[in-house]
Amino acid sequence: ADLCKQEEELKRLHEQINKAECLKIAEEVLISTPSEQISDEELNTDWFTSWLDNAEKITAEETRYIWGKILAGEIAQPGSFSIRTLNVLKNLSMNDAMAFQKLASVISQDYCFRAVVTGLLSHYITPQEIMLMEEAGLLDNTSDNARTLSLSSNSSDCYKVALKMGKKALELSSNRPLPTPTFAILKLTTAGTELLPFAFTRHSASNSGINLLV
Repeated sequence: ADLCKQEEELKRLHEQINKAECLKIAEEVLISTPSEQISDEELNTDWFTSWLDNAEKITAEETRYIWGKILAGEIAQPGSFSIRTLNVLKNLSMNDAMAFQKLASVISQDYCFRAVVTGLLSHYITPQEIMLMEEAGLLDNTSDNARTLSLSSNSSDCYKVALKMGKKALELSSNRPLPTPTFAILKLTTAGTELLPFAFTRHSASNSGINLLV
């Protein structure tokens, strides 16, 4: 009985340390945040309880940093991160995170072009990785409406659209005018969009821009 009690006390101690480390990171981030960027709105109690329940289980330094940044972001602007996003984050595996890092390098706003991922870069992001991200709640896999996008041309003489894709440029072009085309896309979920800033893009599909003829 004494041994069980000691183990329970040790577990609680580790949980307190984990929470303290995450809170310390959040405090450091908030101290460096300009006061005008911090809302006067109070943090939602249910949200904070969910955050605490998760933070006490975080032992890895890099993961603590993410949870600390998320708390700081939610304090500064309540509503920035949903409880669903916290649940997605806590369940991410290392494989999920690595696949998401790669995908982040080809994301434009909250989507990427299916032709780019499954065609030009099929060697880079595999179908299995796409499935992983769908199952993890990072990519939408339920709404057909979220899987297409119509883009109007920036020019009247030909079809041309310039976009930012990750840290690169993407140009959609044709040497003749076209009716507004519809593109198949992969779309991030709300959780994926909220976690996108934390997908540190150490991977890079290319150092240059990509031109996609349509």
